[in-house]
Parts: sequence; C-alpha cells; structure tokens
Amino acid sequence: MPCPSLSAKSMASLALIPYFFTEPFESFSVLDNQDRPLQGSGQGTGQSAGLLVLVADISNDALATNSHPAAILHSVNREEDPVTQQTSVFMDDTTLYMNLAGITSYLMTKYNFPFDKAVVYALEHLVKTYSKYLWTTGGRLSLEKCYWYLLISVRGKNGLYKFLPAQKCKHDMTLQEEAIDGALVTIPQLDPSDVRRGLGITGAPDGKWKTQRTVLLDKARHWATSIRASALNAAEIWTAYTSVLWPGLSYSLAITSLSVLDLRLIQQKVSLIIGNSLGLNKSFPDALFYGAKKYGGLGIVPLIAQQCILKLFLFLRHIRSNDDIRRQLLISMSYTQLEVGVATQFFRIKFSKFTHLLTSTWTTHLWEFLSLSNIQLWHASSEPIWLPVLQREHDTFISTHILASSFSLEDQRIINEWRIYFRAISIADLATTNGKYISKDVFFGWKTSERRSNLHWPVASRPS
Repeated sequence: MPCPSLSAKSMASLALIPYFFTEPFESFSVLDNQDRPLQGSGQGTGQSAGLLVLVADISNDALATNSHPAAILHSVNREEDPVTQQTSVFMDDTTLYMNLAGITSYLMTKYNFPFDKAVVYALEHLVKTYSKYLWTTGGRLSLEKCYWYLLISVRGKNGLYKFLPAQKCKHDMTLQEEAIDGALVTIPQLDPSDVRRGLGITGAPDGKWKTQRTVLLDKARHWATSIRASALNAAEIWTAYTSVLWPGLSYSLAITSLSVLDLRLIQQKVSLIIGNSLGLNKSFPDALFYGAKKYGGLGIVPLIAQQCILKLFLFLRHIRSNDDIRRQLLISMSYTQLEVGVATQFFRIKFSKFTHLLTSTWTTHLWEFLSLSNIQLWHASSEPIWLPVLQREHDTFISTHILASSFSLEDQRIINEWRIYFRAISIADLATTNGKYISKDVFFGWKTSERRSNLHWPVASRPS
C-alpha cells in the first residue's frame, strides 16, 4: 500500500545526489529548480522523477570502479595520468570501451590464456558485468540492438592508419548474454567500416562519413520535394528552411568531419530551392547570396562555414574546461604536433602545407577549415602546450628538409614515416654524437634499442 512519508523521504534523499543530464553540446543540472527536485530542464513533467539519469549514473559509477577502462596516453607528458573511459551514455544509448592491450596481456600472463581466449574472456566479462548492474537498477540490455567492434589499428608502409577488417581480426569469438526469456543471444562483431545510425549521426569507427553525407543529401532532397509540392509562399518557405531543414542539417556538423566537397553537394541542393523560393535566377551571384546582410547580402550561412563555427565553438568550450574532453583534445593535438615535426603550433600554420603528412582526426579537420578561413588559434601563455625544440647549435627540424625537398608528396609522406619510425624530430636525433655523420643504424634502416625517446610516439611500421 502507498506510504507517502517513506516516498517523501526517498525523494528528499534522491534530491541530494549531485548528477547532471548531458546533451552533445551542453550539460545542465537536473536540480536547477530547488522547488521541484529532480525536475530540471528536459526531465519531463512535474509528476515524474528523472530516474533514467539516476540509473545510468549508478550503473556507470559501478562499472568505472570495477572494470578495466580504455586508456589514452599523452604523447609528451608522461607524468600526466591517461584519460580513461569505460562508458559513454546519451539517453538510453550506451557505448562500452575496453583497451584490450592491457587486460589481455594480464590474462595471458596470469592464466596462460592464448590471445583469442583472453579477448573473449575480457569482452564477455565487460558485457555481463554491465548487464548485471543495469538489471540491478531496473533496466536491461536490448540485446537485439547490441553489437561490438574489435579495433586493431595498423599504420601502413605509406604512413596511413587504418583498422584491420573484421575478417583479419576475428578470433572465433561469440559474446553471449542471457536474454529475458532465458535464451542466449549472440552479439555480432561488426567490421570497423560497418555504419550504424546513432542519435542524429550515422557513422562507423573508421571515420568515413560517406553515409552521413548521403543521409544529409536525402534530407535536403526530401525537403526540396516537399516544398515544390506545397503552396507555400516565399516567407513560409524561408520559415520552413530556418525551423526545419537548417537545424536538421547542422545538428551533426560539430561531431562529423565532412569534406568541403561533401558540404558543397548538400549546399547546392539547398541553395537552389531557396533561390527559387526568393525569386532569384540561377545567375544570382554567390557573393550576394552568402554575403553578410550588413554588406548588402542575403546572409545565407553556408554549411562549410557552419561546420567550422560549430566545431570551433565545441573546441573552445572544452579546451577552456578541466574535463576529459579537454585532455583528449590535448592528446590528439600532441600526436599531430609530432607528425608535423616543427616548433610552430600547427593551428598557426597552413594546413595545405602538411596535409600529406598527417593522420586524419577531428582536430586536423578543424585545422583544415580554420586554415581555409585564414583563422589561427594561439594558446594563452598561462596554458603552455608542448612544442618540439632543437637540441644543439646548427640543429634543424627534419620536417623542414622533407617539405623543402623536390620529392613527390607521396615520397615525402614515406620519408616522414621513416622519421616517425625512428622517433626522430631533428637532425641531432639521427646524427652521431659529434654531429658529423648519420649514425649507422639510421643509415641502414635499423631500429636499435640504444636509440630511445621519452615521448609516446604513434605506432609506425618500417617503410620500404
């Protein structure tokens, strides 16, 4: 039977627990109105508590305490703790992470497991542990929606990273979890290129955004077809664009890394129907169409500019915070700086000069769009970042010699891959102690244990 006093005490206790509701672009407390505990923004009506968020926090905190996380190491600061992550949650979608290098080595050493068995054991333990926590808090896994990726990255002899396809890194494993009816359901392994739809974003771990581009193109085509079939006037079409299509197209731009060509294809479809609705002919100048209103333009924001703006806002928001995303960004920046190999922070130099030497990341994509807009980012003196330094008099950076050479861009990439393979930044790293000769191990392409670096370098294969 109901027990109002106990219920009131339970709600009062729950209201004292600090937790936050997170969206892709902001986090806000569900306790923002103290008169209505647990009924903050986005938490539904005043008659229902935000228990979904509370359940997620309980499960994730327990998992963070009792499971092995995925760890990301800073390339230059060995004293800084790695960024660790077990889960990421958005509403009812959960992603579990595990760094197999550490836990599999532990299992292989302690229990003499072969690699295949260690991987299976580690993944099964992760899924079953999280399932138990979720069940304890009143939820359960939707097994028919679950899948998993085994991501083994290799750096090819041309210096390009890629994930091994599933058929090359299968270990005859099946992850099984007991379903609600007692049946066993196999959770399938997907290829790193296998695209899945998330909340507003369609993508795969390999970082290819072709499917997301198709999704946005289809959205623009569907909107254009609906507009043509309607009897809306120009003002109503503009309202439909700003309130329906534009938010739908720009929602995912901060997270994705669509190319300039991808965005132009989408923009052409959208701009055509907007121009027709405003009574503009096909020869109407783009400078006026996209130009700012204060200079006599129409003020249409192109998707290329919008993606740059959204990514820059997201970058600045987190780089100024003391959160894990800030640390992840700094880690990504440090590895890119190693690939660039010069003493100037890469956000201050032209992207096009180094693009053939880089591994594509979210950070390098931001750099590309900032460079196209002639925008530079300078770090504050109070927040120093790592930059390589020369070691002695007359020393020079290897990258400057690579870029100044007459070799093709592909050959320059391979030479830079040799540099990363040898873990060298300047000529002093390759020379003998007196600085007169290139050391024999470098000359013959050997990688000796006597040549060490204090940095965490990207994995590099021996070029041929």
